[in-house]
Amino acid sequence: MKQNFQASAIVYGESGCYLDSLLESAGGSVDRLRYYRRAFDMKWMQEDCYILEPAEILQDLTYKAWICNKQGADYKCKPGEVEILRYERVKAGVTLSHFVLGDGMGNIKYDPMGDNSPTVRYGTLVSKRIFTEVKV
Repeated sequence: MKQNFQASAIVYGESGCYLDSLLESAGGSVDRLRYYRRAFDMKWMQEDCYILEPAEILQDLTYKAWICNKQGADYKCKPGEVEILRYERVKAGVTLSHFVLGDGMGNIKYDPMGDNSPTVRYGTLVSKRIFTEVKV
């Protein structure tokens, strides 16, 4: 059964930080809930916002080809790379994670939660998703 608008909004709000960071990296000018449905319909993302094909999403948004590699927290970006940071926080025995858009130097450029993310505030940067444009 297809989710309705309100259910989609709840899922996006609770779990869409990676998608939201990708959308922001491409300028953030798309209807985010509509794009949530597009990413799901294209099978680039599961309905729970688990991203399956992040490079395909960024390519769709920017009209450029990308590859995505997972790197350690200490990775230094090269010019032109897009950096998505993954933070983790253990709370009551459960590991919580949160993605934010980096500035290419390991700092936060955009956090989907604004300044209100306890996972970022009390957690640790554990890895980065690095997007490198493929010149064709």
